[in-house]
Amino acid sequence: MFLDAVLTNYKSIGAQVHSTKLEAGRAEAVISGFPNEALCAELDADCSLAEAYHDVAAPVAERLGLTWWWGSSGELTTLVVTAGVTRRWPRSSASRMSPSPWTIRSR
Repeated sequence: MFLDAVLTNYKSIGAQVHSTKLEAGRAEAVISGFPNEALCAELDADCSLAEAYHDVAAPVAERLGLTWWWGSSGELTTLVVTAGVTRRWPRSSASRMSPSPWTIRSR
């Protein structure tokens, strides 16, 4: 259910869901279209800053006893939520500006 809610948010900002996979204790989705490169170019915005949106789900997942992970490869982004918390979300305001401990980026 957590991943369904997250995907609803992504779809509301223009992402397309390509696949979902549900297993015991693990849910995964592959999306594209966020951040929207064309829109970023039109607005003269740095799309890499929009990637911070992927980290928003991490502290919510932790409070629910889940672990959040995401990674990008080309135009596709994989979102994964698993049962059980493996890392704690940083509490200080300075550390919240850093990438999530659940984030793995590959390009």
